Amino acid sequence: MKIERRSSRQASTWLKDFQSQVGPDNCDLTSESSPLQFFSLIFSEDTVENIIKWTNVRAKSRIDNANRRKQKKAIWRDLYLEEMNTFIGCILAMGIIKLPNFEMYWSKDTRLFTVSGISELISQQRFKDIYIPLCA
Repeated sequence: MKIERRSSRQASTWLKDFQSQVGPDNCDLTSESSPLQFFSLIFSEDTVENIIKWTNVRAKSRIDNANRRKQKKAIWRDLYLEEMNTFIGCILAMGIIKLPNFEMYWSKDTRLFTVSGISELISQQRFKDIYIPLCA
């Protein structure tokens, strides 16, 4: 097998394609920008709205509200933008702060593994209600 060598001129032309700046274009964020502004670089409002629509449709077909009423559990209610942003933020935080099991993010049994930010933002039941139709 013959390996084709490029001339230095060909190599420099080829490498220019990989020397451009990476990351979002037209990004006006600074160190003073809010976490939501950084979050919006990855998840645009349109993207999150599409995820919300899909999750609401799946949840309505998978969650039995009549049975939940009998069990006196919270019934499914449609998601809205702020709530979905909170859910995605919690998923990202859980990827950074890893605990041995899912329930520990809401546990109050020990201060060692308490992640107060997540439990203050969303209840465990609501998190599961969103997670199951979206991810399962």
